[in-house]
Amino acid sequence: GTIPISLGEALMLSQVDLGHNRVSGSVPAFGTDRMRLRELSLDENELTGSFEPILASLPTASMERLRLATNLFLGTIPTLIGEFQGLVEI
Repeated sequence: GTIPISLGEALMLSQVDLGHNRVSGSVPAFGTDRMRLRELSLDENELTGSFEPILASLPTASMERLRLATNLFLGTIPTLIGEFQGLVEI
C-alpha cells in the first residue's frame, strides 16, 4: 500500500514506524515545525522519490531518529540534513 496524505497532517504524532511493511509510492509532506515528530522509520520498503522533499517537510528541531534505508529513493542526501540539531540516528 501507500502512505496516506493525512498522516502528514497528524501534528500530535511523535513516532511513525512503517518500516518493513512493503509500503510503496512517495512520502507525503509532513507538518514541518508545527509537528512534534521525533522519530520517522520508513526503512525496508519500496518508497520512491528524492530525499529533499522528505527532509524539507520534517521538523528540524525535534527529530531524533530518521530511518530511510533500503528503499528506492533517488539522488543524494542534501545538505539540509545538517539543520536537524537533535538527530542522533540516521
